[in-house]
Amino acid sequence: MSKDTILVTGANGFVGRALVCSFLKNKQPIRILTHSTKSAAILKTEVSPDLDVYCIQTVIDNDLWDKLFDGIDAVIHCGAQTHPQKNIENSQQQFMKANYDTTMNLANKAAIYGVRRFIFLSSMSVFGNMKRYIPFTEKTALLPITPYGISKLRAEEALKELSDRIELVIIRPPLVYGPGVKGNFKKLFSLVYKKLPLPLGAIKNKRHFIGINNLVDFIILCVWAEKAKNEIFLVADSEALSTTALVNQIGRAMDKKNYLIPIPHKLLELMLKIIGLSRLADQLLYNIEIDFTKAKTLLNWVPPYSLQEELQLSINHFLQEKRAPNKEVCA
Repeated sequence: MSKDTILVTGANGFVGRALVCSFLKNKQPIRILTHSTKSAAILKTEVSPDLDVYCIQTVIDNDLWDKLFDGIDAVIHCGAQTHPQKNIENSQQQFMKANYDTTMNLANKAAIYGVRRFIFLSSMSVFGNMKRYIPFTEKTALLPITPYGISKLRAEEALKELSDRIELVIIRPPLVYGPGVKGNFKKLFSLVYKKLPLPLGAIKNKRHFIGINNLVDFIILCVWAEKAKNEIFLVADSEALSTTALVNQIGRAMDKKNYLIPIPHKLLELMLKIIGLSRLADQLLYNIEIDFTKAKTLLNWVPPYSLQEELQLSINHFLQEKRAPNKEVCA
């Protein structure tokens, strides 16, 4: 069997699902590895009944590694645990099991079976404290402070030791948004949609994000680009925005008038911390600028979508869901 198939993990996640849809659209042969039979069933129901899907536990129990890696040219490992599971005391241990042990088991097996390249979707969390006034680069010190960030960095370090057996690419994206995004982006969309007054009228920070289409474009480039071999990359949209500017952009995209109250940065930070929202304060108020010169110069990569285009696609999807939920996953 010729090696032209790409193995994708995390296909039920936001990034993994977008990758799968892109590959299907372009008729790229893919195989999917899920963490459970339930996830496999969801994919076959929501994406395509013809998907080539394996469940990791089934592979382990029946020693199906040779079948899993048959014809595989590259692995894109998007699977990860990002939030602690409920009722489990040792969060560091569970993150290490999900993000370190699983990653290294898969990478080692890929190397044994002659897979050419392993692409690891890491995280900006490996840098630790995000309160910086200069842009992040690939050379910024790595000082993770969360169990998630620590587990991602440990996986990065261990993967580098395999680079003489399998080509490695590590990608550290910032917060990802796009059609169907959940979490804080969707909450912000909802607040603007409801025309609620927001205390975000005087924030002068600069934040980089990355649209899902831009991230997928870069990941796919890294599958085949020779110069990506054994490299680490930061990526982002071309533009950095303040939180105030982002809310204004969302309002324009929705054709909604914003009601922004200009509360000074320090006062807003204090208010959020008093009510137990310190993490939200960091996300809303501080800079996260990314210098992705390396991706631009080494791989000649330019984000194909502007922030405005990606944001409009996201808003269009959000508004469509408000009117009539769309069950078409790979629209």
